[in-house]
Amino acid sequence: MLFLEHVPSRSLTSPVSNEVCIDVPESPMGRATASSIAVSAYLRGAGLRCVLPHVRICDLNRLALLSIAKAARAIGAWGLLITYGDPPAVGSCTGAFTSSIEAIEFVRGSIRSAPRLGAVLSLRYPLPEVLARLRSLADFYLVLRLSKGTWDKFVKIAGKASTLGKILIPYVIVETETNRDVLATLDQPAVRMGELGHWVSKVCQVVSNVLLSLPEASRAEIVEAVETAKAWCFGVQKR
Repeated sequence: MLFLEHVPSRSLTSPVSNEVCIDVPESPMGRATASSIAVSAYLRGAGLRCVLPHVRICDLNRLALLSIAKAARAIGAWGLLITYGDPPAVGSCTGAFTSSIEAIEFVRGSIRSAPRLGAVLSLRYPLPEVLARLRSLADFYLVLRLSKGTWDKFVKIAGKASTLGKILIPYVIVETETNRDVLATLDQPAVRMGELGHWVSKVCQVVSNVLLSLPEASRAEIVEAVETAKAWCFGVQKR
């Protein structure tokens, strides 16, 4: 499945929205944005078939987390990605949970029919730690820091995830003419637009999902990235 990260500065809908699953982050970098579950409910009401809201447990007590998990199930979200979250720009963390995995276990034990639940899986950590995280109660993982340097580790992790029945969603940041300067300030690997097709095709030989992130990109660039990914992996003209 092709996922596309929602950009708060853009319109809540776009020309490509109904062709992909819209990933909706919650307060990136600890800065307040429109509630992920509220935006996801709006998008579903507007006719979008697939949404993936995030939730930051740093900001929540246990009751609030259960309410959001039930809301994700009620609106028919593809799943709910549970992250710990960066330190909030305003206020402080609640301390209700020590990790996203603990929060997932809590939701699993508290809701009879919980939505699909996910966590972050960063390739910056040693392979044994990542493999251990795969054995948690999460259904899916958003894979960060995928690059040429972490490729071999990713392939090993994908093999183990397959045997465990876990879904992996690699996070691919796309560098464009518009957002190049912004991405230069981030400590994250990125793929240039001209290389995106080949990279997505390579990823799709290992897993069946990709999440595209184009922070501060223009609408035309977002459409180009989606069409490129579709052509090289998710479209009928796969090369």
